[in-house]
Amino acid sequence: MAKSNCVEVHFMNLGIRAHDLIGLSLERLPEEVSKLGLSSVQLALSKSFPELHIKNGSLTPGLANYIGSHFRNHNIQIAVLGCYVNIIHPDLSERRLLLELFKEHLRYARDFGCSIVATETGNVHEKMGYTTDNFTEEAYNEVVKSVSELVEEAEKFGVIVGIEPGVNHPIYSPKVMRRLIDDVKSSNLQVIFDPANLLTEENYKSQKIIFE
Repeated sequence: MAKSNCVEVHFMNLGIRAHDLIGLSLERLPEEVSKLGLSSVQLALSKSFPELHIKNGSLTPGLANYIGSHFRNHNIQIAVLGCYVNIIHPDLSERRLLLELFKEHLRYARDFGCSIVATETGNVHEKMGYTTDNFTEEAYNEVVKSVSELVEEAEKFGVIVGIEPGVNHPIYSPKVMRRLIDDVKSSNLQVIFDPANLLTEENYKSQKIIFE
């Protein structure tokens, strides 16, 4: 039997949340990321560049390409475009504005050089934070409605909605995340996995089981 000459290659792309580098301008931020020896960022526009006052109607293909070009010039990939909004905001008119803002990020993600727009799943209350009120069937159903709407938009533009589960939100465990994926049924829905988001004082000793 002939020996195979195939070589298995493992590649890890190390990055940083861009807003952890505080107070840097659009011109300086990619340069600093490069100096750290990193090659990608998660970019949440409103957190990294509050001076841009990103709101509904702010994004355009030109602005997205302009921002993306600063990162490309330093060989930094915008791996994830963060748009962390409350997709189940209890005020329905405010929820509509937030969902439309997320859709704008989806439409222009490719102009940033990115294919994933990420969020957590919000809170049944206006004030974000841990509450068991998020763990109801009603809260889950509201998440399904919002995520389904966002995924439908993502499918039009060939990009991905990344949902980040966490104990402060209605999608609070791997099991519930699996349920959401099964209920929405789209390859344009994927998971942003921050393992620390799923750990509490009660379950941290079971972290290996949770991660698996």
